[in-house]
Amino acid sequence: MSWIFILSILIIGLSGLLSQVLILRELLVSFYGNELTVGIILANWILSEALGVFIVGKVIERVKNKINVFLGLQIAFSAILPLAIYLSRAFKDILGIPFGEAIGLFTIFYASFFICLPLAFSHGALFSAACQIHSSYTKDSADSIAKIYTLETIGTILGGLILTYLFLPYLNSFQIVSIISIANLALCLFFFRKAGKVSKYTVSLLIIAASIFSFRGGINYLHKLSINKQWKTQQVLEYRNSIYGNIVVTKKEEQYTFFYNGIPVITTPYPDIAFVQEFGNLPLLFSENPKDILIISAGAGGLINEVLKHPVRRVDYAELDPLIIKLLEKYPSDLTQRELTDPRVNIINLDGRFFVKNTVNTYDIVLVGLSKPQDLSTNRLFTQEFFSLVHKRLNPDGIMAFCLPGSLAYLSQELKDLNACILNALKNAYVYVRVIPGDYNMFLASSSKGILEVNPDLIMQRLKQGNVKTDILIPDYLEYRLNKRWVDWFQGSLQDATKRINKDLKPFAVFQ
Repeated sequence: MSWIFILSILIIGLSGLLSQVLILRELLVSFYGNELTVGIILANWILSEALGVFIVGKVIERVKNKINVFLGLQIAFSAILPLAIYLSRAFKDILGIPFGEAIGLFTIFYASFFICLPLAFSHGALFSAACQIHSSYTKDSADSIAKIYTLETIGTILGGLILTYLFLPYLNSFQIVSIISIANLALCLFFFRKAGKVSKYTVSLLIIAASIFSFRGGINYLHKLSINKQWKTQQVLEYRNSIYGNIVVTKKEEQYTFFYNGIPVITTPYPDIAFVQEFGNLPLLFSENPKDILIISAGAGGLINEVLKHPVRRVDYAELDPLIIKLLEKYPSDLTQRELTDPRVNIINLDGRFFVKNTVNTYDIVLVGLSKPQDLSTNRLFTQEFFSLVHKRLNPDGIMAFCLPGSLAYLSQELKDLNACILNALKNAYVYVRVIPGDYNMFLASSSKGILEVNPDLIMQRLKQGNVKTDILIPDYLEYRLNKRWVDWFQGSLQDATKRINKDLKPFAVFQ
């Protein structure tokens, strides 16, 4: 086996992994997806690869000039890859689906299938063609398949390393696929002596055209065009990938919105005032004198600002992706600058659960900024196991707090079960649990009975003592928000809810 052919197979494996991951990441943003979405996309990719391996494997056996078939597949793969990335972003616009609208499983299935099919089919076909070419020289098809598979696997591993540490932090998807496409076309040059004249001229022209298109700004044009199609009605300021996910920063008038994998996570300088003022103040006001605070995710953009209104000593802010913090610094507002530059704030770029498990610090208040266990990663912050971990990091009178979707008018069965399974998990980890129902339900848990005794008068007293200024926490509002009738209504609504407990290995909340 020549070194040229070995290099070709390595590039095929590398290209397949890079293409698969890029398509997966782009579709996750468009689908607002979770692990179920990942499963559907990967199933379609594997099915399409298998079709390519099987169909072309049968056809190429009867073809005399297998090199030409191999070159044709390389060209097809190189040309389809940028188109697949474009369609992954623009398919909603093509199908007439409005910006911000989530789509059902059937649409996810057929959209990902038709986007993956041409690309994965051609990549699978390349494997069959490579095996046939190698076996025509060795006369041993079994040995050829084993060697080609081994080389492709090595290329796949290299592709993962290159993508993670060299490409994703510095290049956008179109820049990455242009490198992949040109590399695949360039490899075709090494097969010229065994290819026909037409193939030689075709490949040469394609390499020249692709290089000119890339270096003359064509790739950046496609990148911007596809973003405009994907983010209609939004002025996109930044579109970046990190090893953890995709972050988009948009601007509308004076408002910045930070999207993470398609989901809005931070709005600044005007956040949801009702939410941040309640969640950023009430848990601290339920405690007599909180000094050490931990916020896990989604703290910037209002929540930290509210916490800092209190005479706290330290605020640890655990945010997994450092790119979020970098972009907040790049597109600052008075609000985020106050939060991120305050000497009491300690930013920790670690997974929140990992940090809780390994830190030796203890806290008076732990706030979980995320409010929906919409995927398995987020669900890890709403399980019995995590609640028990936090319990070990709380001071004797410490409080853990988080919010879940709710309603004061009607709770569907799914919403009942979502709140109930997490409430059941919370009660298994803490002696005292208090729920403040509303459009979002606030859950407070502690080993101290004090959280059950807090009333509006005590909250107003602590607000005055701490000289904490808020817009909505006034006596009439607190009387309404903490009224016992809402608790009675909420408890009554959960009478027919599930008795299951949300756990790491039984993520019932995600299913709801």
